[in-house]
Amino acid sequence: MRPTIVLTYQLESTDLRQLSSALLSGPAILAFGILLGLASPKLAALVGPLLPTTVFVFVFGTFLRADVSSLRQTIWQPWTSICIPALLMTLVPITIYFALVFFEMPKEVLLAVLLASLCPPSSGNAALSRMMGYVGEFPLTVILVTMMLAPVTVPLVAWLLIGIEISPLAMAQTLFIFLFTTAGLAIACRLVLRENVRSSIQIVDKIVLAALFLFAIATMDGVQAQIREDPARAGMFIAIAFGTNIIMQALGFFLVRGTLESRLASALTAGNRNVGLIWATMDSLVSPTVALFFAATQLPIFILPLFMRLLKAALDRRV
Repeated sequence: MRPTIVLTYQLESTDLRQLSSALLSGPAILAFGILLGLASPKLAALVGPLLPTTVFVFVFGTFLRADVSSLRQTIWQPWTSICIPALLMTLVPITIYFALVFFEMPKEVLLAVLLASLCPPSSGNAALSRMMGYVGEFPLTVILVTMMLAPVTVPLVAWLLIGIEISPLAMAQTLFIFLFTTAGLAIACRLVLRENVRSSIQIVDKIVLAALFLFAIATMDGVQAQIREDPARAGMFIAIAFGTNIIMQALGFFLVRGTLESRLASALTAGNRNVGLIWATMDSLVSPTVALFFAATQLPIFILPLFMRLLKAALDRRV
């Protein structure tokens, strides 16, 4: 009996260690950050002005620690660099839109969901994918290509489906400035510092995680007040945000072949979208309803990776 008892104890101890590791991981920290911002309006308001800075920091960090050789190989794969970005920017949002039309959603809800799903993948997806154990540059490749496609696909699909006009020039200008400053500075640092950058990857990852944590808090600025003002509407938006994110992640999961880590990276890239791009481009045209949905989309972006991390840990234990 004793060997059996000892074996059972060791298995349970291993499970507990893996569970503790998952709960103290990057995804858990980010989930805590967005819930903290939602629960503490004063803290979210305090961190709110830092939002543009945090975006710059984690995107700059992503470019700084990118594996150039791996990025080059990924870019030369047509399915990754052409087909998947095109699908994510056209077929996926169109599918989401007509699914909601089928359920007879209000027009303003359709507008909000379509605009959110038309956005290119969030720049934080590369960092989130690394937290899942993925070591390639698939998310970064898709992010770069979809950002270049966005000035064409976003205005075109939005005009065809709902007749709203979005300036492609304004969007292209916003993306160019954003990419030029972050990628340009990262390239300059890599050329000048070189070995220092390679030896400081873990520090860069911690800085990126800290920036994402503050970003998660900042995105909840004013959200609690909107939820209290109309709980039913806010609850519906949060449910739709989670639902559409999960559907897009499921589509992304099956877009690639390979390891579980590769599929999870593809899922995150397909589901988590950079709604800040539309927000910045449309500015005053974003209604309070659309703004509330945009804020709601941040909840699945920062909460679902924790459940994915826990699920991955459970699957790893079975293997």
